[in-house]
Amino acid sequence: MKKTFIKTKNVKRFVALMDELQKLPPNIPKLALVYGDHGLGKSQTIQWWADKNDSVYVRATQGMTSRWLLSEIAEELGEEPYWHTQETFELIENYLRQNPKIIIVDEIDYLIEKHTVETLRDLHDKTTCPIVLVGMGAADKKLARYPHLVDG
Repeated sequence: MKKTFIKTKNVKRFVALMDELQKLPPNIPKLALVYGDHGLGKSQTIQWWADKNDSVYVRATQGMTSRWLLSEIAEELGEEPYWHTQETFELIENYLRQNPKIIIVDEIDYLIEKHTVETLRDLHDKTTCPIVLVGMGAADKKLARYPHLVDG
C-alpha cells in the first residue's frame, strides 16, 4: 500500500504559517508556537514540511539539556558538535548567519520545564532565524512563564 500524505485544514494552516515566517524581514522576531492535543498530526505535518524544505528538525526528549539540544541541531546542519556548549553554540550561530534556516523543535514541552527553551531564544536572537516550537495542548500556558518569549 502506498503511503499518501493528506493535506488537511491543519496542514494547510501550518504551511501558511511557515510561508509567513519566511516572508518576514530579518529584524522582526520569528518565534512561533504550534500546539494542540495529541493525535492531531502535528509531528507528521512538521516532519513532512521539514523533509520538503531546507530546514532543521529536532525532536526534544525527556531530560534534554542545552548541550544535547545544540548537538542535535549541529548534527542536523551536518556539523560535528564540540564538547563545550559554548563552542557548539558558536558553530551553529556562524553556520546559520551564513546559511539561514528555519529550526523546528518538536515536543517542546520537554524543554520548557528545564529552561532549555531559553537556548533556542538565544539562538534566535543571535541569528534571527525563525524558530518553530511544537508542543502539546498546554504548551502556550507553560511558555507563559517566559514573558520575553510570548508576544502579548
